Amino acid sequence: MNGLLGRLAVDIGTGIVVRASTFVDGGLAEVTEWRELRLDPARPTSLFAPP
Repeated sequence: MNGLLGRLAVDIGTGIVVRASTFVDGGLAEVTEWRELRLDPARPTSLFAPP
């Protein structure tokens, strides 16, 4: 089965704010990481705090 699946995660331990992993046919195809995320309009930082 061909297809793309994106996953987003927050990793407080490494400082990575968002990690998007793309999987193709069950295998990891690409990982994109951002250390900063800017939203418009600004959102309270409490929305991104771990539970």
